[in-house]
Order: sequence, then structure tokens, then C-alpha cells
Amino acid sequence: MADVFLKNNSARGDSDRAQRIAFLVSIAGALLNAVLFTMYAFNDGISPLLIVNAAFYMLPLGLIAYASYNSWHFRTALDAGVGVIYFYMWATTFFDAISGHPSVLSYPTLLFIPFLMILVSRYQLLIGYAFVQSALVYLYGEMFLAQAFGYDGLSVDTSMLPLLLAV
Repeated sequence: MADVFLKNNSARGDSDRAQRIAFLVSIAGALLNAVLFTMYAFNDGISPLLIVNAAFYMLPLGLIAYASYNSWHFRTALDAGVGVIYFYMWATTFFDAISGHPSVLSYPTLLFIPFLMILVSRYQLLIGYAFVQSALVYLYGEMFLAQAFGYDGLSVDTSMLPLLLAV
């Protein structure tokens, strides 16, 4: 294992340190995902939605761990894995909100967690993520902020807060 991380990847622009960090973070994320899956399975039982949720987080994390450990298309796997997790987080948040179950914690979580995830991306992807993140923050705030926090959206104007957070 140690000799894999001693290979020099500077010709491709990927540092050994970046691969080690990606490997350790993806393994920690996979373990956390397994613990959360187990807790939900014990509390609510195993459902198809729970299996899909666990798989949509476990597969990209496993791909990142494999690519970083074996120096196999590391940057591509990292970008693809982060992208899948990013868009899946937003999709499940919108699905929950459309289903009538928006969480109070989903809005602050989706303001910061994707931001921390996408920081590992290349600058070209960062520009794209910035526009997508702004649009999604605005849409979610405009559509579900009143519903998530439990006040009447007709009596309280919430249009400026999502706009401010999106900017």
C-alpha cells in the first residue's frame, strides 16, 4: 500500500498528497455512510429508497478511493464522484421538499457542504458549480423556505433572502 502512494504523479498534475487525502476522506465517508445506513435500517427497516441513497453515496466514494489508491484516472474519478454526490444531494433535497417534507437543516447544510466538496475541483468546474449552486440555492429558498421554517409564505416576503444567499 505504501509503495502506491510513493509514485510521483506530478507529470499529470496530481500530487501524492492529494491522492492520500482523497483516499482517506473517501474511506471515512464510506464508513460514515455505512454507519448511517445501519442506523436508518435498524430504526425504519430496509427500504428501496434507503438502498438507493446508500448506493448513490457509496459508489462515488468507492470510485474515488479506488482511483486514488491505484493512481487510476484520479482527477477524472474525483471530479465525477464529487459531481454525482453534489447533484444527488440537491436532487434528494428537492424531492423531499416537493414531497412535503422539507427539513429546516437542509437549507444551511446545502449552503456549505457542497461548497466544501467542490473546492477540490478544477477552476473550470468551480465556475460552473458557482452558477449552479447560486441557481439551486435561490430556487430552493424561493420555493420551500416558508414551508421548511413553518410560516406563511404569502404574509412574509422571502424573496430577498434566497437572492442574497445565492449571490
